[in-house]
Amino acid sequence: MRPDRTAKGDLSTLLIIDEAHLIDPQALTDLRLLVSSALDTELPLKILLSGQEPLARLLAQTSLSDLVNRITVRCHLAAQTKDRTASSIDSRTRRAGSHDKVFEPEAKALIHDYASGIPRLINNITTACLLNAAVRNLNKINEPLVTETMAEFRLPLVEIIMSNRYSNQKLRMLRNQVPISRIISDFLDLPSKVSEGHFRFLCPLCSEFQTATNSKTNLA
Repeated sequence: MRPDRTAKGDLSTLLIIDEAHLIDPQALTDLRLLVSSALDTELPLKILLSGQEPLARLLAQTSLSDLVNRITVRCHLAAQTKDRTASSIDSRTRRAGSHDKVFEPEAKALIHDYASGIPRLINNITTACLLNAAVRNLNKINEPLVTETMAEFRLPLVEIIMSNRYSNQKLRMLRNQVPISRIISDFLDLPSKVSEGHFRFLCPLCSEFQTATNSKTNLA
């Protein structure tokens, strides 16, 4: 950027701050001073703040009211509907050169439930599913694969958001789809066996196979 051309107005300076919800409030106060300085000069400075939901709560602080008063345009990307999630997944797979039948309808619905319709989380989960399918040389991504991917890649559930949008029954249903036996045996690396029709694993406290998973609650 050439300061002389900027000062003449030939160029506008655009400062883009991504992940702005992670910024310290004091840094935003300094940002306000930068904006105020730009207003007092002929430097055409524009600032774009991009962040997740906590950014709105951060800007709601009284100490940042001067900065908020200088915001001229706001844009909020709301959570997607289940249909919109399905169509966006299909669109992205087509743009990547594949077809829109890679993800089965049930898989796309489950991805939506796990991500609570949040686009960034949808992208993360679908990417992880594609990687998991590629490793296994699979051409289709179904509901069980999505569930296994959530466990294997240790992708977090949006518990707070989901608890506000889904009933306890729905949340229990999602929890019961997590392959708890694989988490215990593969990730926690606990000795395990199937005894009397139950998946049992070695208790870290008593060192005996007295602990089993409940098939109804998916809990130990």
